[in-house]
Amino acid sequence: MSMYQKLRGLHLATALFSLVFLLAYGISAVEFAHRKWFAHPEESTVGTRRLAPGITDARVLAREWRGELEAIENSTGALKFRVTTPLGRAYEVNYSIVTGETTVKATTISFLTTLAWMHHSRGVWAFAAALVSLALLILGATGIYLWFHNHKERWIGGALVAAEVVVTVGLIISMRGG
Repeated sequence: MSMYQKLRGLHLATALFSLVFLLAYGISAVEFAHRKWFAHPEESTVGTRRLAPGITDARVLAREWRGELEAIENSTGALKFRVTTPLGRAYEVNYSIVTGETTVKATTISFLTTLAWMHHSRGVWAFAAALVSLALLILGATGIYLWFHNHKERWIGGALVAAEVVVTVGLIISMRGG
């Protein structure tokens, strides 16, 4: 297998790997810039359950929902907190320390809100963003090599670069214009 074929395969694999992440990141960026254009439907259900009484640490209770613990309010006899999961659910929990009676409001957020959450989150998504950044550098380097070694398909590369410039300028204008 020649160097050209190896780099062409690497170029294709890198592009396919990056595509999903870049689409998600791009859609959430447009949603950030133009929040009024998109609906953000939410569905909520309220339920009650009985947990073990006497727990005063929200971290112990939050393990039940496996997500990011937020907005802890510890008042006399009650514990309130919110747990946000990576896949678009939020739980608002109101727990009675004395009786163990718990009210849980489960809210499913929209897909765009989930993308927005991923856009600025830490952990796995930050690692994925770093990998995609590296993949874009590899994509650019292999693309330049392929551009200079395949004269027959240069017009395709030129058309793609021209389309990229038009889309980029259009996005810049739309973000600056409101």
